[in-house]
Amino acid sequence: MKTYYSWSCAVRAAIRSMDRGDVGVLSLDIFDTILLRTTDPELVIDATSHWLAQCLGLSASDVRSARNRAWSLESATAVSKGHDPETPAEAYFRTWIRLLVGERLSAEDIAEAANDTIAYEIELEKRCLIANAAILPLLKAARTRGIPVVGVSDMYLESSRIKQLLEHHDMMEFLSQVVSSADFGFQKRTGKIFGIGLADTGFYQGVEAPKVLHLGDDMTADGIMPMRTGIKSMPVYDVTAMKSRNRSFYLRRDHNAALAIANPVDPSTVTIDHDGMSSMDAAKLKMRSIRRMILKSPRVEALKNFVRAA
Repeated sequence: MKTYYSWSCAVRAAIRSMDRGDVGVLSLDIFDTILLRTTDPELVIDATSHWLAQCLGLSASDVRSARNRAWSLESATAVSKGHDPETPAEAYFRTWIRLLVGERLSAEDIAEAANDTIAYEIELEKRCLIANAAILPLLKAARTRGIPVVGVSDMYLESSRIKQLLEHHDMMEFLSQVVSSADFGFQKRTGKIFGIGLADTGFYQGVEAPKVLHLGDDMTADGIMPMRTGIKSMPVYDVTAMKSRNRSFYLRRDHNAALAIANPVDPSTVTIDHDGMSSMDAAKLKMRSIRRMILKSPRVEALKNFVRAA
C-alpha cells in the first residue's frame, strides 16, 4: 500500500491503473475525498445543537451533551446486536430529542422534530462542503471507460441523505451507488463494510477484490482496512490542500454555519464571516482543525494501529 501526498498524484496513478485494465470498480470515500470540508465537522454539530436549543428553550451545552449521550446509547445498542458502533441518523436524532423532552412529546412529534433537525443539519453540511475539483479527472475518466464508481462513507447520515449533499455539489452524476455505514451497521474502519461490498450480491457488483480500487483520506479506514480484504487501496494525505482550506476559512471567508451558532436561524438565508465569532470561538475552531490534520497524518495512524495491536 502506497500513501499519496497529493490528490493530483493519486488521481494520475489511479487513471494509469484503469488504463492497464486493473480496475473493475472504483470505490471512493466521500467526506474529505469527493466532498471536502471547509472546516471541522464539529462546527456543524455545534450549530445544530444551538438551533435545537433555541427551538426547545434549553441551554446549548445541555443539548450538546444530550447528543453525545444519544450517540453513546445508540452505538452501544448496535454493538450489543453484533454491529459496529454506528447508528443511522433517524434513530440517533430521535433518541437525542427524547433525552431532551422526556414524555412531553408524543412519539410522532419526536419523529417529526428529529426529521426537522436532520434537515437543518443537512443544510448546514451543504454550506460547509465543497466539491473536490482535484478528483474530477478521475471521476470523468471512470465514466469514459465505463467503470462504475461507488461512494462509501463511515457516517451516521444514511445514503439517501448523503446523496442530497452530493447532488447539491453536482457530484452525484458520477456515482453509480452511494453506501453509508449507517445503512448496514458496519464500517470501513473495521473493514466489515468492504466484506459486504465484495459479496456476490454486494455493492461492488460481484467484482473480485483485486479489481476494486479504493481511494480516501483516512489511513486506516481507506488504506489498511480495504487492503486487508484484498482490495487495492490508495490512501491520500494532502496536507497542502488541507492547509489551504484552513487558511481560506480563517481569513474571513463567508461561512454560514458559524453565524448559526451565534444566532440560530434558517441556514439557507444567511451569509456571515468571522466578525460574528468571538476570538475564543475562532481559536477553538482553529485548534480543532489543526487536531484533525495531525490525527489524519500517516505517522499518527501508524502509531495508533501499533498501540491497538500491542
